[in-house]
Amino acid sequence: MMRTRLVDLRLRFPFLATFALGAVFLTAVPSAAEIEWVDSIEKTGALQPIWLEPLTISGDAGKLDPMARAGEVVLAEDLILSSYFRVDGPVAARVAPHGTQVALSKGPDLTAIVHGQLVAEPAGRRLVGRVVSPGEKLIFEKTYPIATEVRSAMHAFADDIVFHLTGEQGIARTRVACICSASKSKEVMVIDYDGNAPRYITKDLSSNLAPAWSPVDPIVAYTSFKRGEADLYGVNVESGAGYGISQQKGIDSAPAWSPDGRYLAVTLALKGNPDIYLIRRNGEIVERITTDPGIDSSPCFSPTGRQIAFMSDRLGFPQIFICDADGLNVTRIPIGQGYADSPAWSPKGDRIVYTARTGPGFDIFITTLDGSINQRLTMGWGSNENPRWAPDGRHIVFSSSRSGKRGVYVMNSDGSDQRRLTPTDRECFYPTWSPRPPG
Repeated sequence: MMRTRLVDLRLRFPFLATFALGAVFLTAVPSAAEIEWVDSIEKTGALQPIWLEPLTISGDAGKLDPMARAGEVVLAEDLILSSYFRVDGPVAARVAPHGTQVALSKGPDLTAIVHGQLVAEPAGRRLVGRVVSPGEKLIFEKTYPIATEVRSAMHAFADDIVFHLTGEQGIARTRVACICSASKSKEVMVIDYDGNAPRYITKDLSSNLAPAWSPVDPIVAYTSFKRGEADLYGVNVESGAGYGISQQKGIDSAPAWSPDGRYLAVTLALKGNPDIYLIRRNGEIVERITTDPGIDSSPCFSPTGRQIAFMSDRLGFPQIFICDADGLNVTRIPIGQGYADSPAWSPKGDRIVYTARTGPGFDIFITTLDGSINQRLTMGWGSNENPRWAPDGRHIVFSSSRSGKRGVYVMNSDGSDQRRLTPTDRECFYPTWSPRPPG
């Protein structure tokens, strides 16, 4: 059956409705192919066993003890969620996922022992964190100030534990932005990486889409219909101050930041057809990246900034393509599915995560750049879309309708440990992960 591209794609790209009159006819999108996938491209690896001691206190026990009990739970969850460690001890037993084996006595295979003490003094409160070897040799010790609540200090301690024991940077202090339903609108919400402290940072009273977190500052770019058509805006995550980025005629959508934060790759329809353009942070157009008659959208930069992955229906159905940042050397990733979009480049640059149609819904896949290895991460749980990487390359955030109402979920990069991040009382989708904070 013949149908317009708009009819087929508008559910995937709602902003395309703005140029419905110019729709082009082509044949129906083919059904999804049978996909063969490996168990894992990169398992998170054998978990390092570490022992977490209960936090001790020095000072007013009435005030510090509840804070210590809450803080040790935050620390245990951070270490478990890092996917680097098997956390043992009585604290871990209280918070470990159901079915997880937690040792309640120190075994011979321990990598490290984690100690922490909350201290209250006239000058203020602080956390003294210390990690030692099983033989009590000091690995590192650091003091963290506590302003009003203990969570931020625990997140910082957890990130330092990850770094000192693995050499990699942790993500406990990162956040996720997404689109969430409000009373009569869809606004940009920010939430801690572990699902705590959700808050709206826009009050546009509009339908907003496709947020993208700047890699260099607390700015989220996004598409909003608050003027009646799809325009690009930015909002400061800390202050909530918003500003316009691009208000070209037609659509301004699907923003993706360059790694240095100086440019955005966006979808514009300046010639009547959606193409990818490079613009500056103030909306100034630098160059047109794609010129094909097909619909080109969903761009994302490689970690080096030298290439762009994007979705195009130039073959008659959406597929993932790669080109140089100037638009040259366009190649398709041969992934096998008949409908694929929403690519996101891994922080190491060796893989791309994307969405593909798998029957009536969509699922999340990872592919190598040549398409030789293709891994399916979600299966049989609603429709799973909009994947984006954590800055550690070990976690992926995505949206899913598995519970009926769309929510934002997180999983390890091998598809394991999938958990809901956003509140269950509202619909949330289009997630984007923040960079690590400096320091």
